[in-house]
Amino acid sequence: MYSDKEYVEALGLSCPNCYVTDGVEASDGVEVDDGIAWQNISCSMCDAEWVDNYHLVGYSELELMGNG
Repeated sequence: MYSDKEYVEALGLSCPNCYVTDGVEASDGVEVDDGIAWQNISCSMCDAEWVDNYHLVGYSELELMGNG
């Protein structure tokens, strides 16, 4: 099984249980609340289910509209 660090280093692209990339599927949407987000993930190869956790790291492409 992957550790959290190993899973992040693999960019979350493979199952943390059986390590395959085929069969890993994300749920339809990402849930967001107060600077964090999460998404349910599953692996059809080994029937594992887990939650990917995301956190805010910054912003980009700021545009100022008008004189505000």
